Amino acid sequence: MIKSIHEILKQLESSSSKKTLSVANAADDEVIEALVMAQQKNLVNAILVGNKNKIVDTLKNYSIGISQIKAT
Repeated sequence: MIKSIHEILKQLESSSSKKTLSVANAADDEVIEALVMAQQKNLVNAILVGNKNKIVDTLKNYSIGISQIKAT
């Protein structure tokens, strides 16, 4: 069983293809931080689901624009 973001990143790094990750209630700092790490390594395309305004505000804390991540 996967217990940490580091274990997820390790699995993604060993994969030969980029994955699409969909996250519900995504306006959470820990979620955004993990996605930033995964995107910096070009491992995932992210779809964030939740309150769009809160998601956008949280993304701004990590210097990520809404154009870089799909938020619904």
